[in-house]
Amino acid sequence: MLETLDMKGQAEAEFLDLRIQKNILKIKIRCCPCRIEYKGILLEYRKVKENEDESYLIPYETLDQQKDWLIMAISVDLKQYYLRMLYWDIRCAFLQDGKLCTVTCHFSHGNQINKYKKIWIDRAYPTENSILFPCIAGNQSIALMHRQICPQDHLRFRLKEKAALVIYKLFHNHWDKKNLYLIFEKHCAMAQDNGYYFFRYCMEQIAEQDFDKNIYYVLTSDSPDWNSVQPYKNKVLKYLSLKHMIYLLAAKVLISTETKGHAYVWRSMGSKIQSASYQKKLIFLQHGVTGFKKGNFHKGTSVGCDCFITTSSGEQDIVREHLGYRPQEAPITGFARWDVLEDQSEGHREILLMPTWRPWLDDVEHQVFARNEYCIKYQELLNHPKFNRMLQDHGVKLIFYLHPRLRNYLSEFRVNTNSVRLITFGEIPLNQLMMECNLLITDYSSIAWDIYYMNKPVIFYQFDLYEMEKNPGFYIDMKESLFGDRTETLEELLHLVDCSIQHDFRIKEKYAKMQKQYFTYMDKKNSERIWKEICHIR
Repeated sequence: MLETLDMKGQAEAEFLDLRIQKNILKIKIRCCPCRIEYKGILLEYRKVKENEDESYLIPYETLDQQKDWLIMAISVDLKQYYLRMLYWDIRCAFLQDGKLCTVTCHFSHGNQINKYKKIWIDRAYPTENSILFPCIAGNQSIALMHRQICPQDHLRFRLKEKAALVIYKLFHNHWDKKNLYLIFEKHCAMAQDNGYYFFRYCMEQIAEQDFDKNIYYVLTSDSPDWNSVQPYKNKVLKYLSLKHMIYLLAAKVLISTETKGHAYVWRSMGSKIQSASYQKKLIFLQHGVTGFKKGNFHKGTSVGCDCFITTSSGEQDIVREHLGYRPQEAPITGFARWDVLEDQSEGHREILLMPTWRPWLDDVEHQVFARNEYCIKYQELLNHPKFNRMLQDHGVKLIFYLHPRLRNYLSEFRVNTNSVRLITFGEIPLNQLMMECNLLITDYSSIAWDIYYMNKPVIFYQFDLYEMEKNPGFYIDMKESLFGDRTETLEELLHLVDCSIQHDFRIKEKYAKMQKQYFTYMDKKNSERIWKEICHIR
C-alpha cells in the first residue's frame, strides 16, 4: 500500500540537482537522517482518473552521509520506462513500518528553480514526435512533462524570447506608459467567442476620447478567423511575434475567455514571459456559463482572476460559494457574444452534435483515444443505422463538432452517410453553427446555454455521468436541474431525437418557462455592461 506523507511530518526531502543528459535523468536529493529506510524515488503519473495509478520505484545509486544530512543520488535511463503524457511527479520513497511511503521533494531557494527558465533546458526525446523536460510545479518543486514537440521548443524561438526580455527591460518605461490591455481567446487561435465580440464592441462603439486604454487583440496569423480582425488590423498583435512578447510583458490587464496561460505558449518550457503573464490582472469573460462542470478558477490562485463575468444571480452564487469571489468581483453582465446571437434556423434542418472534452483525454496518444469509451460511443452514434435512416427520412443533417481541446483526434471518427458531416475546429464559426442549428445534442458542454438562450431544444447524452461526477464534478444536479431532456443510453437518445424532429424542433414548454431564472439580461447590452465593469479595474 502506497501512502503519501506531508514533508512536515516524519520525513523531509530537498532537491539539490536535477538534470537530463543524453536521456539519462540525474537527481540529487538531500534527506533527513531519521529512522526510516530510504529506497530511492517514485516516478508517479499525475492521474486524472482513479484507475490510472501508474508509478515506477527507482532505487538510489548512492546514499552518503554528509554532516547532518543524507545525500541520495539517482540515475534513470528514461528509455527504459514508458512515460505517458503529461505529468510525472518525482517523490522521495522510503519504508516505514513495512509500508512504502513517499514525500514531495522541493528546492529550498527560489533562485535554484531559475535554471528551469533558461533559454536551453535539459530535455529528452522519448519518441521522434515528443519531448520530456523538467517543469516547475507548485511549492518550489519540479515535475517531468511529456508532451508533443512544438516549434517553440527550438533554440531560435528561445533566442527570440530572450531578445524580447532584453528590449522590454531596456525600455520598460516606454512600454509601461502605453496602458496596454490585451484580449485573447483559446490559445490565441480564435476570434469567434466573447473575447472577439467584446473587442469588436470596443473598436466600434467606444468613443475615442473615452478610450484611455490601449486595447489589442492577439491572434495567430494562420487562424481561420484572421480575416475577421482585419478591419481593426492596427489593433491586432500577431501571436508570438516580438511585438506580442513585449506587449505581454508590459500589459496592465488581460481580457480573455480563458486562463492567463492561453496568452502565451501552452505548456511552455519554463518561459519567463509566461511567468510574467501570470502576474497580470485578468478580466475573465468566460467561454461558457459556470453551471455544469466544476472549474479551477479559484480566487487567489494562478488561474484565478480579478473580475469574473457572470450571466445570472444563480451563476454569481456558484462563483461566490465555490470559487471564493465577492459579488462585486463577479458582476452580472451577460456574455458579449450573446449581443449578436439570434435564431437563424429557419430554412435549415440541422442537428448540432457537440460534446465537451474529458480531462483524462488531454494529449493522449491516438490509439489511447480510439480505445476510450468517449470515441467508441460517438462513433457508434454517428454510424448507427437507425439514426442514419432517421436523418435521411426527414431530410435532417447532423453536424459533429469536436471540442477544440480534442480537435487533433477528429481523424479517429469515420462516417458512411452524407447526412453526417464532421467539422474541423475553425472550419465554420461556432456562432454560425449555433444560430443555424435546430437542435443541440451535447453531454455537459456549456454551449447548451447559448442554444437555450435562443429558445431552442437541447438533449443531454450523458453515458459517462458516473465518471464525470468524480472528475471534474458538477455544480448542479444533472438529473434534476437541466433545461432539456437527458439520457444515458443510445436507444433513448434516438427516441428523444425522433420526438424532437416530429415536433418540428420546438422547445418543450416546461423548459421554455425556466429561461428567466437562468438569464438576467436579454437586451443585447452585455458588452456595454462589461466595458463599464472594466473601467472600474485599476
